[in-house]
Amino acid sequence: MNTTLKTQTDNLTIARRYVEKFLAVNDGSVADEILDPNFIYYTEITLDGKPIIGPETTKEAINNIHQSFPDISLNIDDIFAGEDRVVVRFKVTATHSQTMLGVAPTGKKITFIETHVFRFRNGKIVEDNVSVNNYKLKFLFNPSFQEQW
Repeated sequence: MNTTLKTQTDNLTIARRYVEKFLAVNDGSVADEILDPNFIYYTEITLDGKPIIGPETTKEAINNIHQSFPDISLNIDDIFAGEDRVVVRFKVTATHSQTMLGVAPTGKKITFIETHVFRFRNGKIVEDNVSVNNYKLKFLFNPSFQEQW
């Protein structure tokens, strides 16, 4: 196996662990192992629209999601690698059971698709750029629409 293929295979394994062990079950020890100290998490789950910087802050954000959606489940649909990137697309299903971003629990079960583009350096994830097909998620957190849903 050539070096590039081995690196891509290793990166696929790391990205899968990130999704299945860190995002899906909130195992912070996995983040400690695979995230670069200068990790950047580009996501829409912040109130100020800024990326989340660093493994510890990222672990706090994922923990908050799990507190708000304790029954969260993720199912990987696609995963592939090229050069220093891995793309993972998965379906999320969860029930809004606790307050999140100032919105009281609605009890609504939502399903949406996330696509994560990971960038790697020296066997660690340095960036996670998230794109979410999150119409239902945005709908859930927009108080003007909650009564209509």
